[in-house]
Amino acid sequence: MTKRLKKLLVAITIGVVLITAGIISGVCVINASLAKRPTYVSTAEELETAINDDVDKPIVLNNDIVVHGDLNANKLFDLEMNGHDLRVIGKMTLRTSKAGEMYLCDGKTAIKSREKVQADCVEIDAVNATVTWNANVQLKDGYTADDFVVAAADHSFIFNGIMLGAGGQATKTAMTVKQGRVVVAVKDEDVKAPAEIVVPAGANGVLVDNKTDDEVNIKASTSVSVSGNVSIDVDENAEDVKISAKTDSSKVTIKSGTVSSVDASGSEVIVDKGAVVDGKITAGKVENNGTVGEIEAGEIVDNSVAIYKENKKNELDEYALAKGKDSYTSDNWTAVQLAVTAGKKAIDDAADIAAVDAAFAAAKAEIDKVKTAEQEAADALANKKTETLAALEAYAESKGEANYTAENWTAIQSAVTAGKTAIAAAANETAVDAAYNAAAANIDAVKTIAQQLADKKAEVAQSLKAAYDGIDLTLYRETEKNAITAKYEERKAAINAVTDIANLPGTFVTDFNAFVATQKTNAQLTAEELAAKKAEVIATLDTEHAKYAEADYRAAQWKNITDAYDNAKNGINAVTDIAKLPGNFVSNFTTVAAAQPTAADLDEQELAAKKTEANQALENHYNSKKKSDYSDTDWDNITKFYNSGSETINSAETITQVEKSLASAIAKMDEIKRSYLLAPEYNGGSGAQGESMRIYDDGKTYSLSEPEKENYVFMGWYTSSDFTEDTKVTHVTYESGIKKIYAKWGVMVDVQLPGVDTGYAVEPGKVFGDVFTVVGNFADMMGMGVPYGYYYVDTTGDIHKVESTDVNNFTEPVTVYAVFKVDNALYMYSGDMGNNHTLMVIGAVEVDGALTIKEGIEYCDVMMPVTEIAKGAFVGATVTELRIPASVKEIGSTIFAANSTVVVYTNASEQEIAAWGEEWKTGSTVYTFDEYKADKKAALEAYGAGKGQDNYTAENWTAIQDAVTAGQNAIDNAADKTAVDAAFEAAKTEIDSVALAKARLDGTNYDSFAGALAALTTGEEHTLTLLADIEDTVATEYVFDGVNVTLDLNGHVLDGLAYGGSGATHYFKATNGAVLTINDSSEAKTGKITAWYAANSPLNVIYVENAKVVLNAGTITAHDANFGMVGIMAKAKANVEINGGEVQGLYFKANRKRGYAIDVAAPTATLTVNGGVLSTNDPSCYAIFNTASGSTVSVNGGTIAAMTFMKNTVVSITGGTFKSAVKPDYLTKGYACLKNEDGTYRVESGYVVTVGSVKYDTLSTAITAAKAGDVITVYNDVTENEGNIKYIIRKALTISGAYGATGVKPVIKGTFAVDINGISDGSDVVTIENLEIVHNGIDHEDNFATDTKIGVVLQDGGLTLSNNYIHLVDPAPSVMTHSPSGLQLTRRGTSVSTGAITVSGNTFGAYPKYSDKTNTIATAIQVTRNYTRSGVLIYGELEVNDEKIYTGNKFENTDGNAQYVLYGNCDWSVPGYTYLVVGDVLAYNSEVGDVAPGGKAIIARDITLTDKIYEIKAGTELVIGKGATLDCNGLTLKVNGTLTVNGEITNVTYSYGENGKKVVYLSTVNASTVFDPNAEYVFATANKNPEPIAIAASAKVKKMTINLNIGFSKVEINAPITVVSPVVINGIGVIKKSDAKTKFEITSDNAFIVKSGSLELNKVQMTHKSTTADTVKDFIKIDENANVAVTLNDVAFINTANNSLFINVVSGATLDLTFNNVTVNGTAVTAESEIVKR
Repeated sequence: MTKRLKKLLVAITIGVVLITAGIISGVCVINASLAKRPTYVSTAEELETAINDDVDKPIVLNNDIVVHGDLNANKLFDLEMNGHDLRVIGKMTLRTSKAGEMYLCDGKTAIKSREKVQADCVEIDAVNATVTWNANVQLKDGYTADDFVVAAADHSFIFNGIMLGAGGQATKTAMTVKQGRVVVAVKDEDVKAPAEIVVPAGANGVLVDNKTDDEVNIKASTSVSVSGNVSIDVDENAEDVKISAKTDSSKVTIKSGTVSSVDASGSEVIVDKGAVVDGKITAGKVENNGTVGEIEAGEIVDNSVAIYKENKKNELDEYALAKGKDSYTSDNWTAVQLAVTAGKKAIDDAADIAAVDAAFAAAKAEIDKVKTAEQEAADALANKKTETLAALEAYAESKGEANYTAENWTAIQSAVTAGKTAIAAAANETAVDAAYNAAAANIDAVKTIAQQLADKKAEVAQSLKAAYDGIDLTLYRETEKNAITAKYEERKAAINAVTDIANLPGTFVTDFNAFVATQKTNAQLTAEELAAKKAEVIATLDTEHAKYAEADYRAAQWKNITDAYDNAKNGINAVTDIAKLPGNFVSNFTTVAAAQPTAADLDEQELAAKKTEANQALENHYNSKKKSDYSDTDWDNITKFYNSGSETINSAETITQVEKSLASAIAKMDEIKRSYLLAPEYNGGSGAQGESMRIYDDGKTYSLSEPEKENYVFMGWYTSSDFTEDTKVTHVTYESGIKKIYAKWGVMVDVQLPGVDTGYAVEPGKVFGDVFTVVGNFADMMGMGVPYGYYYVDTTGDIHKVESTDVNNFTEPVTVYAVFKVDNALYMYSGDMGNNHTLMVIGAVEVDGALTIKEGIEYCDVMMPVTEIAKGAFVGATVTELRIPASVKEIGSTIFAANSTVVVYTNASEQEIAAWGEEWKTGSTVYTFDEYKADKKAALEAYGAGKGQDNYTAENWTAIQDAVTAGQNAIDNAADKTAVDAAFEAAKTEIDSVALAKARLDGTNYDSFAGALAALTTGEEHTLTLLADIEDTVATEYVFDGVNVTLDLNGHVLDGLAYGGSGATHYFKATNGAVLTINDSSEAKTGKITAWYAANSPLNVIYVENAKVVLNAGTITAHDANFGMVGIMAKAKANVEINGGEVQGLYFKANRKRGYAIDVAAPTATLTVNGGVLSTNDPSCYAIFNTASGSTVSVNGGTIAAMTFMKNTVVSITGGTFKSAVKPDYLTKGYACLKNEDGTYRVESGYVVTVGSVKYDTLSTAITAAKAGDVITVYNDVTENEGNIKYIIRKALTISGAYGATGVKPVIKGTFAVDINGISDGSDVVTIENLEIVHNGIDHEDNFATDTKIGVVLQDGGLTLSNNYIHLVDPAPSVMTHSPSGLQLTRRGTSVSTGAITVSGNTFGAYPKYSDKTNTIATAIQVTRNYTRSGVLIYGELEVNDEKIYTGNKFENTDGNAQYVLYGNCDWSVPGYTYLVVGDVLAYNSEVGDVAPGGKAIIARDITLTDKIYEIKAGTELVIGKGATLDCNGLTLKVNGTLTVNGEITNVTYSYGENGKKVVYLSTVNASTVFDPNAEYVFATANKNPEPIAIAASAKVKKMTINLNIGFSKVEINAPITVVSPVVINGIGVIKKSDAKTKFEITSDNAFIVKSGSLELNKVQMTHKSTTADTVKDFIKIDENANVAVTLNDVAFINTANNSLFINVVSGATLDLTFNNVTVNGTAVTAESEIVKR
């Protein structure tokens, strides 16, 4: 045995022993670990089994698990969640009495991204165990502490997680603890969420241990022990609650409720304000802000007295405020405040609570001493009246009786008398002043003699101005215009000069109108001047026409002259503009006439033209012939005939002679025939044909003779040098055009065998079959066998095969060789037929791999060596291994097929191999065997390296390196190429099997995307790159929680089943301030994020909430969504930015659910699109879908399909390509939406105004260019002539501002006037919308075209004015002659327009009053109809809904001026208005005067009276519009006319009362009037003859008492009165059918509906007159579930409807009825059942 063998045996022995020991030891370890090996669970069923079986081992989640239903555990278990979540769709319960410990989740993950347990509710009942809960918890929406219940007995429940809201954010930790110790343990600065522990009644031995730095709140209904920082709210129903602190340095705050005692030695205790500790507090430090029985502490801060002081000071403030500041004068209110201040100081100075109470009482007494304004006013009122009466008499006397007519002076005295009466009756100083002001106003209203004359002058002057204004001065020339204006001024001055009113109105206006009639308009003067000018020009034309005579011309030329004359004359007569005369009419005629030739001129011209024509024809015929088609002699003759013919034509004297000369010359030239020379090419032969022969165009056939050539066979004449068969010819004609022919020759071919020349030949044109048969038989006979084939070698050395069926077409002598096949190689003789007999390999057949070339082959007893391999020998074969013998001395070039790889084996020497050269390897790779192995090893090394270390984890890259090494070893051991190739491929397969890394995070590779994602940290920027496609087949949620990461898709696809359900299904989720940027660095940009979800919940591929997502590249899509899909869902505080890539919103036909590329679904969400594509696959889908009003969307670029937005979403679009037109509402100011050639739309900037697609720089040019029906779109602000411009519109146009969703409308500085006359079919409507119209309010009385007083004027036609902002410039001009307005609506008296007028959605600015004229009203809107001036109807009827216009627009007026004024049915030659509507009519009425008799005032919005008693006079009406409230502000409302209340009247101070009661003077009340709930009223009328009260429109009567006095004969109830609080109605008179004075007539189905409170009726008669068929009629209905009392005293029911119920108690209601002296149809009621139905 050798030494080496001995060593080997020793090593083997030791190895066996070690291995054996290892096996035994290994078995022990394995068996020991089996008991604790974790149970891995993947399904809900597996989990439920694991938590309830008898095996004590950890449980590990393999994936997220969803349990449908409750999850119950009956044992302690450790649950390792392994990065996965547990969801229980129901209740999760742990109930066991076993002792021990249990952990749920290891808690190693950062708290915000930690695993979570999601359940509707949780109960932990493990009274003998310590349970450590490290997972986060997500309970049902709206969860409370009752949804997480813990009972831990003497052991602990340690909560080291957080509770999450529906959006995944940290929220309040809430749980109920019934027993044991609960530890709140989580500590994380990034997570701040409150904690609440409920300790219910009956809980036993609860200890709340707060390990965090934040306060934990405890809701205690029984005693509880605490540790750490806690606050306690004690249930108000709890008794004997004791608090104890188990550790020193705790902090305990009693926030509310009552505690019996607190034991907290060494800790701090705070008692909040309102909290009570009945017994003793033992603590290290106590701060008392509430009430404590006894304190034992090292440090005490007692704030209880201070708090009492603060309470009493606050009470003192409230006492003073209750007095009411408005009840005092300014000085006295200051005195009250001083008393309060002094009282507070005394309270602050008090030493104890008793002293505080004394100071408080003293301060109240001081406040009570201060008199109210009412008390002071009573003293001053009498003095005020005396002074005012004297002042009124003095004021009247100051007017001077001499200044008035006797009648008007009497009127002043009457006003004084009435004023004195009103002053005497005034209840307060304000009323005295009001009475004085009213009397003074009545005095002022009486006109002096001078005022009467001035009014009459003004009336006549106004009529004159109306006549002047009615003239369109633009129709006149300056002279006439000046004359009219001068006449107007002269007549106006004459009116002003009148001193006697008897001389008015006079003839001032008629004189002016007569003068105007004498003034010719510009049109009239122009017509006269035009006619004279026409006559002058026609006379000149006639003179020129007379210069021409018809006899000198042929008919056609004369007609041209006549037509020119007629055209000129007609043209002159057609001229409408004198500036176009004399024009070119005469010169045009003379030009045409002078150009007409005479008859003599035409004859001479025609002969010359004929000669020219003939010479040209002769020349053309001569030029049509080619000199090359003729012999020289023939061409000379043709030229001679051409020259002589031309001379004869030129000497001809008639057209006929010209024609004959031409024909003769052409005939002579055509007699000469064409010809050419035929040239033969003999190709080395010769023949009788000679050099050439001439072929004439004479119809003859010329035959061709055969030439001769030695050793060749003539094969024919050909017209082509390549001798194609179709060019062979035997004869030639002129028509054939053959000018060159070629002789074709055939050669002889010999066939040879190896070393044998057969001596046979093949004639040209013959096939080789017969010869090859003979040669083959000969070879076989010689022992060579039948040849494989026959080949020849061309001049380049290439070898070609000749088949037996080929024809001999060789052009040079050639030798064909017989070739033999031996073992798949083809051998051809290459010797010299002497002693040098060698073979050449020319190819191989049926080879697929290895080929061996023989060293020699024996033929005819001669061993012929193989010495040569022919050029391209194996190009047609698959040769991978070639064995070449040393006999081969020469190898041709490129012997292998292109791109072949061949291993060559040879026994030749290196010198012999070198002699072969390198060209034989061309086009292929040739190795020796060793070279081949080395190359394959290098290739394997490169293959492994090519995988890229960056594409693998470190572990997997090591595996690749190992596979490369093993493969190289196998190659070294391979015996041949096949084995090398097998080893190489096996190694590649092993390398390929190593898994690629899926993702790279900041340079570190991970084998899963989830792993890389989990490694993200907050507070720094990350780059996460996909390295491979990823497919998630289980429910997956990738959460980007508070991180800043750029995701590079890198050309790969993330595809997975989305996670979630119930509307929150998503694949990606960005939240908690995360920033997710998506890029794709691949060149092809094929990166994609796609997801699917099969259940009935909408799929959100990317869900964004409180985070930012930026898409720069990649595609966001889905491949299945059962309930619709959203590419990106933007929720609360989401910020989504699209710069590139594509987001798809897809419709899935199988489910008929549409999708959206991006859903902006929260008011705080923001979307910005700068580029990329937002696409859909169905018209029902949207690229941008906005489901939350108030969000923000900006589009600056990109390609976008359909979009939809909520009303208040802020949309800004400045660029992009869109599938459909973008609404102007969404465009930013200055941008327009235009259609592209492919049908899409684009958004561009730089637009001001367009008409259709035509751009304009100014609005005025656009209006001029537009046609009726056109839409003018305004994109940007427009200012022309510095805003001093009126845009007059005389055609039906739409002018629309493209103002964007931000509401920034284009600003138009100027005004608009709509004036369309003569259209009666309703098509004359002009629309003005979406603009901000700013005007300067300047009045140009004499020029309608430049008047900019009113923002928009409707002069005539129809108008739609919507969504505009109309206001004055800021600041407004300081000087104006009339008050401006935003809108004036009128129509001419002669108007035929039926166009609709719609004014809605506009906002009008403030319009202050600028003029002191009494007939000038400052208002936003003026409407004038039926306006007559001096008997002429200036403005006619106007069909508009005034109230709808008023309520349908907004007004910014704040100075008490009117907002809406309507003038109607009025003659402005007479002062006053008969019909007036203003927005602030009551507040403004002191300026415009009360409504005249027959007029009406309508209040269309909430109005507050300011400074006067308002009286509705007899014959007038005040209407409180529906929805409007008249706030009388404590003033008096007197109604002597008609008050129609469709809204509400509040805060009325009623005077003239009986026994201190308030009086409402009413004629008509017919809507829901709400009265003072604490007052008692008397309803009355001021007329002697009482008028009925009508209550309708479901009046809602609050707490009140109504006393109906003798003035009322009846009260009509036309709709039910709803009673909701105590109501008492007192009538008067004897309650009999005939004698009752207070009567209710009921026409509605119910008179009273009592819902709550009570109803008392005293002395009233109620008659039911409802006629509604088949409907139960109730006098009083007790509504469902009401519990009320009804009292009836002296009440008579009269039932005229047979099915009436007197008191109907609806099911569920309760009635307490008291009645006395009640009758039904005159019969006394004795029992409740007679009138009550329950």
